[in-house]
Amino acid sequence: MTLKSVIDCTAKGLYDAIVNYFKSNKVPYKENLKAFAADNASTMVRKHESVAARLKKDIPSLIIIWCTCDSLTRCAKYAAKRIPAEVEDILRRVHLYFKLSSKRQYGFEQEKELLNLKIKKILKLYGTRRLSLSNCVRRFLDLLSPLRKFITKELESFKNSFCLSAKETVQKAEVEFIFNSLQNPLTEMYLGFLAYVLPLICNISLEFQSEAPRIFKLYDRLNDTCRII
Repeated sequence: MTLKSVIDCTAKGLYDAIVNYFKSNKVPYKENLKAFAADNASTMVRKHESVAARLKKDIPSLIIIWCTCDSLTRCAKYAAKRIPAEVEDILRRVHLYFKLSSKRQYGFEQEKELLNLKIKKILKLYGTRRLSLSNCVRRFLDLLSPLRKFITKELESFKNSFCLSAKETVQKAEVEFIFNSLQNPLTEMYLGFLAYVLPLICNISLEFQSEAPRIFKLYDRLNDTCRII
């Protein structure tokens, strides 16, 4: 109907803007309004004193529709808390380890060539976005074999050095951490699980962001995804 600019972005300010628009256009919103959809910001949908709560007082039968994409993201976020933080940590630290040295990047490229791998560099993990994490995990698993070989050689080179500088001592500690993480079977297990489950969440979220009509498919897609998970 319209896109209004508001100054007061509190729950009351937004509620007043909506109601005043209906009244100024002689729309009997208490009779005509059946549902209210919004993102999951507390101002919009919290239990008390939100825009949704205020509208619900006017229309007790009003259906409140939360943002499904945001709800899915929250589910993934809270589920991810059950996975050790070290799993995402190793993705960030391995990327940083190579980013800081062109020599290491060249050495790693040689390891990939020996295995006839044409995969590009390790991806950077941006924040906690599920799509970014999904891409990083898949790329990391694809490069796991040459990565283990390269880090093993790096650690051996440090062990063969009898006098390390302060900087090299720090680098050795970082290589030891990466080596231990890569050798830990739980690391690969958790990454394998993430590689399987994250695309399910990302793909269903993309369904809700489609520009083409998808509502006739969403119920079945959600049911199928829940059964798979």
